[in-house]
Amino acid sequence: MATYIHYLHEYANIPFSVQELNELDILVLTEMSYFSWDGLVSSSFDPAFGRSFEEIYQEVLQKPERSADQNRFPILELLSKSRRFANVQLFGFENDYNLDLQKQFAALTFRLSPDRYLISFRGTDDSLIGWKEDFHMTYMKKIPSQIHAQHYVQKGVQTLPKAQFILSGHSKGGNLALFAASQVNDPEQKAIQAIYTFDSPGLHSDIVQQEGYKELQPRIRAYLPQDSIVGLMLSIPDNRIIVKSRGVSFSQHLLSNWKINLKSCQIERAQELTRTSHEVDQTLKDWTDQLTNKELKTFFDLIFDNLLAAGIERISDIRTNTLQKVLFLLQESTKVSEEERSLLLMAMQVLLSTRYHYRKKRALPFPTLTLPTESFGPFHFKRGDTDKRS
Repeated sequence: MATYIHYLHEYANIPFSVQELNELDILVLTEMSYFSWDGLVSSSFDPAFGRSFEEIYQEVLQKPERSADQNRFPILELLSKSRRFANVQLFGFENDYNLDLQKQFAALTFRLSPDRYLISFRGTDDSLIGWKEDFHMTYMKKIPSQIHAQHYVQKGVQTLPKAQFILSGHSKGGNLALFAASQVNDPEQKAIQAIYTFDSPGLHSDIVQQEGYKELQPRIRAYLPQDSIVGLMLSIPDNRIIVKSRGVSFSQHLLSNWKINLKSCQIERAQELTRTSHEVDQTLKDWTDQLTNKELKTFFDLIFDNLLAAGIERISDIRTNTLQKVLFLLQESTKVSEEERSLLLMAMQVLLSTRYHYRKKRALPFPTLTLPTESFGPFHFKRGDTDKRS
């Protein structure tokens, strides 16, 4: 099975002048938005400050600690030695992780040719704030990183007024690309040729009704793997493209697992999403519909704030002092108010009940949930006026 790694090898010596830019090139460069470009790529939007993959690769080689910490270092090496990507310049890197604003944002610009640029937005990394910000989208019309993305695109278009732009992003990065493109002014939007999203959440239902979003519809290329979960969240583009990916469930979200057709220079197409994908999507949508915005906010705040208080700022932090952190979380669970406990249990019960409803249709067994009553105590929850959306 071919992946984008095979593509990089196969087309390394074929320049854009022979084989024009295609979706696999966009896919690879979008994947590289996750690379740690801090200190390697200028934040300036002046292309004169751009650097090639080769320049960056040579610098990283001089700093073994940088290459050892990079999962995508082998891709950088391939790009640095590729004739196809030899003239691509990188600049305009911004990385904003803000605990107070609960924002995780990163983006950079690739100069593909003198008048054509790709702006790629990073998706959710392993920071807890990044994940919390994702869940904010279930009850907020806009989140801090979306506003940052809009300003980023405006800055790029205004700095390079004669250029044409492509926007892209994987996971939340694609959501940022969609939001930014839909919110910029009309002259700036005209400079956007296409938006590529790879298994990315859609936008709030209010935003997709705006004229700015409707104008973009023909330019959106939304790719979803067959078992997509993330890419079905919120209101997604109508003209989505279903593609094949190895693995099952969430492992299909990883771009490194997407299947590639080397002859057509495309991601392999699939006919439809799996039944599991539809069921999980409907479960999550029904669950969030049954909770008010205030309840969703309280639910996610309780979970993420306690994890942060335990010293877990990144998913990888769970691996260190694990027992100590688990004990801290168990201790903190006894301190929440009765109303908060009731909300936590109610939200989980609604989620399990909703999931059971869809599994029952397929006559599948469903596991039972036993909660530690010593930690949570008695539950007395009354919805009352909170049934109204807030």
